[in-house]
Amino acid sequence: MKNMNNTSFKKSLFLIFVSCVTFTVIIALLLLANSVTFWPVKPLQAPHIRKKYDMDKTQALQAPHETQALKVLRNRGYHVYNATYELQRNLNGIQKTKSKKTEPYKKDRKIKILIWTTFFRKRYYVKGERILKDSNCSIKHCNVHYDKSEAGIASSDAVLFHLWGRDFKIGDPIPKIRYSWQNYIFFSMENPTWIHFTTKVKYLDGFFNLTATYKQNSDVPLAYGKYFPRDMSKPTNLKNYYMENRRKRKDKDAIILWVVSNCKTVNNRMQFVKKLQKHIAIDIFGRCGKPCKRHTKCGTHSYMFYMALENADCKDYITEKLWHNSFGANLIPVVQGSKVEYSKHLPPNSFIHVDTFNSVKDLAMYITKVSHNETLYNSYFKWKELYQSTYNGGLRNPDNFCKLCTVLHERRQNTSFNKEYKISSWFDWKNQCARRVKVLH
Repeated sequence: MKNMNNTSFKKSLFLIFVSCVTFTVIIALLLLANSVTFWPVKPLQAPHIRKKYDMDKTQALQAPHETQALKVLRNRGYHVYNATYELQRNLNGIQKTKSKKTEPYKKDRKIKILIWTTFFRKRYYVKGERILKDSNCSIKHCNVHYDKSEAGIASSDAVLFHLWGRDFKIGDPIPKIRYSWQNYIFFSMENPTWIHFTTKVKYLDGFFNLTATYKQNSDVPLAYGKYFPRDMSKPTNLKNYYMENRRKRKDKDAIILWVVSNCKTVNNRMQFVKKLQKHIAIDIFGRCGKPCKRHTKCGTHSYMFYMALENADCKDYITEKLWHNSFGANLIPVVQGSKVEYSKHLPPNSFIHVDTFNSVKDLAMYITKVSHNETLYNSYFKWKELYQSTYNGGLRNPDNFCKLCTVLHERRQNTSFNKEYKISSWFDWKNQCARRVKVLH
């Protein structure tokens, strides 16, 4: 009996030992796998350079646009979530990538743009030549397609990637062939803070050689909107916006509208609006307020002011919240962020800036004052006598698509360009966006 007890005790000790070892190994592997994300990243190889390296005791050809970081992650052989999501599954295709930089460039064919990614998880439909047909663009033969075969890639002047977390992640499939004259387009209408939190941008350094964003220093600047001198040959009968908006309000208590879907932002806009609501009524629609169907006006015609607050305060970043939701609906926008930026991009005396006031109470009192003063209210639309505004809407806008086609046409004439963007610095949120915005009290 005693021997049986000893045997059972030894078995129990052995099982405990095995369990502890197994647990330790699992924890060690998890820690090791997580550490890969922070593996030191060396400078990237230029897109036109091919470099041989040894991998798994075989000679393989490194993709000309594969970053050193990806190579390190591949050699470690671990599946890492987040920045390297699905990396292992997709790297097999990258291993076969070759650069055919000696392939002749056919300048006489139509300009073709391959849309590689989705656009907010949907196919990005651009009418291409149908847009240009009725425009004043000097480039008429420029189109988009979705053929990801080797023939489709070879026929493309450019490959367009939409940078948004769920559309393009590190580890997603990329073209297996890249020609030295090809343009890889960094396309995004989002600000750097959003891209920073959804994509490990540092792994994309050297991958792109053409930028198409809202930033003015992009190769293809795609501002959300603009204002320009109006045609003075036409009559300038300025509406009485005060009477018009007052008439449409009916019995609504709130004179301010805000449609918002992102409730937590780096600039504390929700915190600011909640404080303002203590002094003046604000109707909030969207994910952060009352239900409102996407792409509807949410009753904008029933208000007098619009909270045109961006989700981050970045250089050149003034979106549809102002150009479409405010100016497009003839509402006075209330904005926060850099006063210099708004003064640079918007017509004079066309907005109310929160930094003009010492407290949210002072701001609320001023908005109330404007809402009851016909002359003061209409003064915010005085700019319409000399100017008009337009909402551009990305590459679906004829002018913007023409800009892209024009740049690609110019690069056809000079294929020696070798501009490789270090996206991590060119699109660095720390240098281009305010980390925190002071909230009025």
